[in-house]
Amino acid sequence: MTWTDTSSPTVDAVSEPASVAVDDDGPGIPADRLDDVVAGGYRLDRSVPGTGIGLAIASDLAQLHGGRLAIAVSGLGGTRVSLALGTASAAPPR
Repeated sequence: MTWTDTSSPTVDAVSEPASVAVDDDGPGIPADRLDDVVAGGYRLDRSVPGTGIGLAIASDLAQLHGGRLAIAVSGLGGTRVSLALGTASAAPPR
């Protein structure tokens, strides 16, 4: 991970929907920009190369499989990225 010292993955493959969440202690994403990072072609950090489409692709793939990608503020102080798969109304892990 580029901007973090600590990450904390959580996996729940038993419940419906199956879910994966990763929390980190990096600088995070401002709460008012969380939706922007999955829009596609939008980058918050322009100091490193990239196109800004990775999270948009991940979100689209999750939806195609009846799931959901959610981005939130992490309890560690950085960002929490959650992926839930399995049902059309999939909710991200808490």
